[in-house]
Amino acid sequence: MNSTLVGFWTPSCSRTINVPGYHLHLLTDDRQHAGHVLDLQCDQIEVDLHREDALHLALPETPAFLKADLSSDPAAALAIAESKHS
Repeated sequence: MNSTLVGFWTPSCSRTINVPGYHLHLLTDDRQHAGHVLDLQCDQIEVDLHREDALHLALPETPAFLKADLSSDPAAALAIAESKHS
């Protein structure tokens, strides 16, 4: 099955914005399967890299978002979600 793997790496200091480390998604060429990748094995792979050293983050400016409590660290919930796929 041929597929495209797309992802990015986020430093641990940005863990409240995104998942630290590599965050990968897969889309099959026939577009019938897609999702997060937690483990990968392949017989043949071709890799293209694009390095980006700048991030533009656009956040909502609604009253609800500006008043939201975003102080929690999602690391524990992420660890539980990923452990279900080990």
